[in-house]
Amino acid sequence: MNNIKRMMYVSGEDFYVMTYVTLFLLNDLIGKKAKSKKFKDHRKISLLIQIISDSRLIDLINRYENREVNNNNDRDFLFDSFANAGRKKVEVEKLLKVLDSEGYINLIRTNTVEVYDISLGDNAIPDALLNSDAFLDIREDVALVKSVIKRLNVLSYEKFIENVYKSRGINAWAF
Repeated sequence: MNNIKRMMYVSGEDFYVMTYVTLFLLNDLIGKKAKSKKFKDHRKISLLIQIISDSRLIDLINRYENREVNNNNDRDFLFDSFANAGRKKVEVEKLLKVLDSEGYINLIRTNTVEVYDISLGDNAIPDALLNSDAFLDIREDVALVKSVIKRLNVLSYEKFIENVYKSRGINAWAF
């Protein structure tokens, strides 16, 4: 995220960065070169944006694989990322709906009310954007997250929370 000039809005959200992270994440997980063509449960996106946007979180999740976080500062940092994702949930849902209306993604209704799966839309994400050196750090962080958190696109939201937060001793609630 070092190469991107953040443009802050009144709400405090950086919609450009959230958009870039979302597009790169989905392209990597369900794009042309991916095996899967559907991302299960859009609610994971706000959590993933938090994780991908801060390489310290990726490192923390990797360091505490299969064990509880024993450092209070690390535990607070991981919990704060969870809480921040909850606060950004509405903005991320707005972003997904805009990307859907523009044809970049398709929001697919599931059997659960207000939960969508995601596929890539007919409007392809421009190759110039996907291959730009300005976004190299995002692409690297997405790849790192994929290696640290297995089966990202098929995990249920609940299983994602369990694997990333609860297994590391974070008292996470559903939002």
